[in-house]
This record gives sequence, C-alpha cells and structure tokens, in this order.
Amino acid sequence: MHTNRLTLWDFDDTLANSADAVTELAEQNPAVPAWMWWHNPALSTLAAERTTPIVERWLELAATPGDHAILTGRNGEAVEAWLRAHADHPVIGAAVRKIRGVISTSHNGDHKVVSISTAAKKAIIIARLAPRYADITLVDDTVENLEAAVEAVPTVRAIAA
Repeated sequence: MHTNRLTLWDFDDTLANSADAVTELAEQNPAVPAWMWWHNPALSTLAAERTTPIVERWLELAATPGDHAILTGRNGEAVEAWLRAHADHPVIGAAVRKIRGVISTSHNGDHKVVSISTAAKKAIIIARLAPRYADITLVDDTVENLEAAVEAVPTVRAIAA
C-alpha cells in the first residue's frame, strides 16, 4: 500500500557525496572508462562504497511524509548495497529504511541500451509513476533532470539539491 505522495531522491551528490569518490577512482585507474564507475555493477558498487552520506539531506528525507524512492543514473545494485550498508547508521539509518525502492536508469550496466539522456529517462519513469500518485516531488542536483521531469509531468515539484 502506498500513500498519495511520492518523493523521488537522486542518489549521487543529492543523498551521497559521489563525485570525489568517482574522480579518485578514475585517477587511480585511468584504463577504466569513466562511465563504468557509474554503470558497471561491480565498479559502481566499489565507487558507491566510498561515498559518504549527505546527512542533512537524509534528515530532510526522514522528516518528509509519504513514500520515498531513489531515482538514479547509477547502477541500482550499487545503490542497494550502499543502502544495506547504511541501514543501521546511528544518524541516518531510520531514513535509509524509509526508502521503498531504487529505480535506476542504468539498465544493469549497459547504460546505452536506451540512447537518450539520463534526464529523459528520469522523465519517462516519472510520467509512468504519475497516475499512481497525486503528489510527486523530485529532489535532484542536476537542473536538466528537474526541467525534464516538470516538462513531462507539469505537476511534479522539482527541488534543486
């Protein structure tokens, strides 16, 4: 059973500090194509393990009523592993456990299966969810993702992280 309110949270650099971890790994492993740190299941999980939570955003999530899911461009298995690792965190654990699911645009490591932008993929997913919820909010650090969501579903609330 779900509520009529859904908040979709981007993962990378919205809920977790990811850019530094990926940059560091890419510098240490120059032969690995950059996209693999986001989309390859094993490498994306390694990168996600090195990210730290953005605590204030998790506290905001904890205080927000309704259903919560992560809508991410990162490999979904990597985000799920990160959530399991942080489920008992003393500060954010309760918020982590509020996440009902992870929706990934990565297509299990083959992010080019659908050769459209992450913003367009997120917009399509939100449009598919819209009939099930009276109120959808997207919290994301990428302006293009927010704009595409509102263009696809004008009633979506877009919040820049």
